[in-house]
Amino acid sequence: MAPGPRDLLVFESDDVQPQDVARRSASCIVSRVFLTLACLAAPASVWAIVPHTERVALTELFLSTGGTGWTANTNWCNAACPASGTPNFNIHGTECTWHGVTCNAAHTHVIGISLGYPGNNLVGTLPVLDALADLENFDVSSNHLSGSVPALLALPQIVSFDVSNNLLTGSLPALAGAIHLSYFAADFNQLSGAIPSLAGLSELATFSVGGNLLTGTLPNVVLLQNLAVFRANDNQLTGGFPAITNLAKLTWLDVSGNQLTGPIPAVLPSSLAVFSAGNNQLNGHIPVLIGMSSLAFFSLGTNQLSGHIPTLSGLANLYYFDVGSNHLNGQLPSLAGLTNLQELYAGFNQISGSLPDLAGLTKLEVLDVAADELRGDLSVLGEVPSLQIFEGWGNHFTGSIPDLAGSKLVSFTAFSNALTGSIPALSNVPDLQLFNVDSNQLTGALPDLSQSANMVSFGASFNQLSGSIPELAALHNLEVFDVAGNALTGTIPALASTHLRSFEAGSNLLTGNIPDLSGLTSLTSFNVDSNQLSGAIPALSGLPQLLYFAADQNALTGSIPDLSQSASMQTFEVQRNQLSGSIPALPAALWRLAVGYNQLTGPLPAAPATLANAGSSSLCPNPLDLTPGANDADWNAATGFTPWWSVPYASNLCDDLFTATFDA
Repeated sequence: MAPGPRDLLVFESDDVQPQDVARRSASCIVSRVFLTLACLAAPASVWAIVPHTERVALTELFLSTGGTGWTANTNWCNAACPASGTPNFNIHGTECTWHGVTCNAAHTHVIGISLGYPGNNLVGTLPVLDALADLENFDVSSNHLSGSVPALLALPQIVSFDVSNNLLTGSLPALAGAIHLSYFAADFNQLSGAIPSLAGLSELATFSVGGNLLTGTLPNVVLLQNLAVFRANDNQLTGGFPAITNLAKLTWLDVSGNQLTGPIPAVLPSSLAVFSAGNNQLNGHIPVLIGMSSLAFFSLGTNQLSGHIPTLSGLANLYYFDVGSNHLNGQLPSLAGLTNLQELYAGFNQISGSLPDLAGLTKLEVLDVAADELRGDLSVLGEVPSLQIFEGWGNHFTGSIPDLAGSKLVSFTAFSNALTGSIPALSNVPDLQLFNVDSNQLTGALPDLSQSANMVSFGASFNQLSGSIPELAALHNLEVFDVAGNALTGTIPALASTHLRSFEAGSNLLTGNIPDLSGLTSLTSFNVDSNQLSGAIPALSGLPQLLYFAADQNALTGSIPDLSQSASMQTFEVQRNQLSGSIPALPAALWRLAVGYNQLTGPLPAAPATLANAGSSSLCPNPLDLTPGANDADWNAATGFTPWWSVPYASNLCDDLFTATFDA
């Protein structure tokens, strides 16, 4: 007897054996040539089976992406999947129960594969997907996939396709014919080539390909009336801005971090909530923002834009505004009514005038107006209770630093201005990590820092400060301390409990000894030149990162310490002291040695090759041994004089100063 329609349905795949059918319905009596009437009463779902070709496509996906090592692979294997080796796949007819697989209502076709975010540990390459002609949703984001993105031309039903956050290479697939495509994401891979044409994708709502190596121009999107999100940031795209004014549903546009040129459209879609086009080469003016009531994030920093900052009135949802590093002029606009504003960046322009009224900006955390042409005082900062970062350096601010007590400041930089008065108390600013007021006209004493436990960097150099350096022992996070170029007196406090990388206290009136530096294993630069320090230079042998040491123009005595373990040392300057003894063996990385105007004796050590090549060292005057030696040629090169003791002394002897002073 020939098999009937039900027989054909069951046996359409070579994978299905009669015993498989018996397992699915114990009430069915199966023979090799016919089905009993009992089978005819079985539910349709018992007989629903995806085509063999679709099953093969699934198993190829499993095998090519290391399915046995997936985080979850429930039901893909008959029993538990082995940790390695060839899996025994579950029987045909179970595919719709496999982890991450979705079928249509009749269980006859695979329409979805979801093995993506937060990731399922897919490792390997993606196979061809052409056999999954009914596939609507495909998500393998946030895995470890390599190789190319599979073609989509044979997937006419595809609606959502996400391969973002992998290691994929090659080009983006052509999207022509994917007329139902609504969501396409391939962000954060290593894809190259051009963005394909989006023509005809009338249902496209999200297109996201940021964080790749894409080149070419932005595609024409003018007819994509459903487009809501377009991201192509952080690629290598060139050319101009596409026409976007008529995209009434566009809420998110990010093309930052490319090489785009030309102007921005004068009118942006009023629907935009996020507009990001910073770090390009765009020119022209910032577009008018009136009527963009949904705008929350606006970034055009680091371009070549000119003109004024437009009015921000009515942008009640705006929380981030960045137009820094352009060629903007004029004044800062009024910020009144921007009650949600959290971050404002307008530095590195030519903006003039004064800071606007900041009253009512209770959420403002970052105000960056560095390297502009602003004037006036900083009193308005007291109106911002949530301010955490103020970047105001490189302007023309005058007046005093406002009271900072009780603020939430983490960083305050106002160096290179014309501020006067004293530095306010910092003891009630517990979160402060960075404070820099270098190069102003400040007077008075340095503030007490004993309560500033979070301080990482403190700078008050080149002012007119007096008094002593405060105790630093409690600042266990301190890395940078710079008070050079003042009129400070007293001694240098203990430094051993800090994590200093740089200590600068040169050009003051400090007395006493240089403190113990042992334990400062991160120290790279130490400068106490041009003071009145006495005593010996402390041991430097336990400072493996030290590159620069300067203690010249003091009254130091004793010998130069052992430098043999200072492998990183590049500059050592101790001229114009009262040092004696011989010059020790020098580290191989040294490129400048300045030891003149001391009382050093003995023969010269070998000159490191870096020192000889630099030609900027000074040895004289000192009563050094002038007996010709094997190292003379290198020292001639290191000092730039031949012989090294000859210039600029009248009788061409390195100890001329001592002869003239002591022997007369």
